[in-house]
Amino acid sequence: MEIKKTLWIENEEIEYFIHYKKIKHVYLRIDNGKIKINAPFYCPLPIIEQFLNDRYALIKNKIQNYQPDVIYQDGGYVYFLGKRYPLILRDMNIAKVVIKEERFIVYHKNMKTVLDRYLQDYLYRYIKAMIDYYCQKEPRFPVPVIELKKTKRRYGACFYQRNKVSFNPILVHKDKRFIDYVIVHELCHFIHPNHSPAFYAEIEKWIPNYKTIVKEGEQHENNLSQ
Repeated sequence: MEIKKTLWIENEEIEYFIHYKKIKHVYLRIDNGKIKINAPFYCPLPIIEQFLNDRYALIKNKIQNYQPDVIYQDGGYVYFLGKRYPLILRDMNIAKVVIKEERFIVYHKNMKTVLDRYLQDYLYRYIKAMIDYYCQKEPRFPVPVIELKKTKRRYGACFYQRNKVSFNPILVHKDKRFIDYVIVHELCHFIHPNHSPAFYAEIEKWIPNYKTIVKEGEQHENNLSQ
């Protein structure tokens, strides 16, 4: 359960949400423009407030520069494979999306439903094609069941005992290089079901510059920790 709190910093009242968990450190993320804190059980409130004070400039910058992946309206936008596209609504009661002249055109007033379905279908097909490619190259990779499932924190998960991989639909908004990294990351868990040096060495065989890709991806994340 999240606990809503407020705090005055530099003559400005900020709102934040605390979630107490069985962890050792304080973590902070900006989620849809909101300040979310994960803290250890019985962590004193003054420590959390000092944590926020110490990082206020960075927090404020992230909130001010926050942009959602999609604004579902005519004249809005969508990030698709790392690139921002304008959204155009042409209500013809047809559940169709067309990319034309660097724009996403949606032909139904229920823009969110139609656009989300289009994006998820695209992502599923892309992931399947890449998994088929890697599985043909590497016999140790099984051909897994593919699932798209929205989660709060993870981009992907491997359930090697069930021969299944799961991917977060928000990946469709990321650069293709990052999507490819997540795919390879999860496939490599079928060989090494851990995060050992051998696991990352296996990833490096397929994506030699994966560290650079991950670092660039982290620059767009909103996580801070102590």
